[in-house]
Amino acid sequence: SLNSSTQISISLRMDRQSRKRVSIKDEGFFPYHNIQEAHEDDSVDVALVAAAIALVLAGVVNNMSGSMMSYVMPAFPAWLLYFTTIMYTVGFFVIALILGERPFSREILAWSSFRHILWLAFFTAVNGLAFQFSAAWVDGDFSQILTSLSLPQVTLFRYLLLPAQRCADRQLWCGFSCAKRTLRHCGLALVFMGILVGSIPSIHRLIMGHTGEASNLWYMVILFILMTTFDAFQQVHQDKAFRDPTAYLPPMSCLAWYNLISLPFYLLTIPLEAVPYLNGTTHSTSVSYALQNQREAFLCFQLHPSQDVIDTSGCQMNVNVFWGHIGPLLWPLLFTFGYIGLFSTNAYLIKRKGVLFPNVVGAVIQLLAAVLFMSPGLVGQAYSVPFNWLPIVGCLIIGVGIWLRGKPEESRSYVFL
Repeated sequence: SLNSSTQISISLRMDRQSRKRVSIKDEGFFPYHNIQEAHEDDSVDVALVAAAIALVLAGVVNNMSGSMMSYVMPAFPAWLLYFTTIMYTVGFFVIALILGERPFSREILAWSSFRHILWLAFFTAVNGLAFQFSAAWVDGDFSQILTSLSLPQVTLFRYLLLPAQRCADRQLWCGFSCAKRTLRHCGLALVFMGILVGSIPSIHRLIMGHTGEASNLWYMVILFILMTTFDAFQQVHQDKAFRDPTAYLPPMSCLAWYNLISLPFYLLTIPLEAVPYLNGTTHSTSVSYALQNQREAFLCFQLHPSQDVIDTSGCQMNVNVFWGHIGPLLWPLLFTFGYIGLFSTNAYLIKRKGVLFPNVVGAVIQLLAAVLFMSPGLVGQAYSVPFNWLPIVGCLIIGVGIWLRGKPEESRSYVFL
């Protein structure tokens, strides 16, 4: 028989061996070892499910209204940028104060935290500029499909830019059975397949030249794609910022600050409304006219546009749908609420589960928004597209893919290499 000290020694050794496959080894990469079992709890996480549903609903509102406000107010891209930014930035600060996040505390304003906010502000500003100046020239359903390109880019940038997380993923992955790993790979593959299936009608119309009111100019399509690239960069860096143990970045305060800092970039683009195509029309104007145009934008938003703006279709209030006469007021407000809901839930999910999970769940957003653009009664005949079952089938395939991937693992703090 073994003595008690030998038994204890063997027990500890076996315990270490059993945890070796499912824990993060201490090699200086992770200052806080929040060790997680690799097997997943089968219980339903109500908060996670609610956040995922809120992400999808807010995302559909945000994506659809973002395109629609560009269609009904095509002459005011700079105004749509800075005015909606002012509204949702105020919203983020109010929510941060209500939640007790102390957005003006020394911890947030310290360089260790604020340097992340500056990077996020830069990516957000470039993303916003690329979107707003191209959105009026890209069909609504096609713009939703292009937005789906964020998922593969997030997957790639996460792998390239977060090496410590990549190391953690490999360690955690070893704890899964072969069947579990296969299911998760198949789930992600189905998500990508669903995006492709849902994109077929839009791609076919683009190839055949059957576009809607927007003309899908090739350089505007490229600018829109660049928007998705900067959006992917922004989300991956947000994941990086939330995991940095030297930074204090509550989600709502982080959103409030980096959107506030992006605001001056948008104000500087007002003169660009004198440039053809960037101003939503095919003709150029003067810089002084672009400055005066901001007053016209506010009048359009208040549903009292001048006759000149109406005659040039710069403020469209005659769309033959139930909301036609209030479109310039309705869509910017819906975009603001959708933006707050989408980015709030996205930040919560990134902080808790990492950047990949909300992007996998959010893959269905673009296809649902594309389906809504098939309704002339909702978006107007000029901006609607013919009905097709494939986007709906794509949504179902994405849902199956998310189900196969299963409940995501908890994310952890780490130091970046």
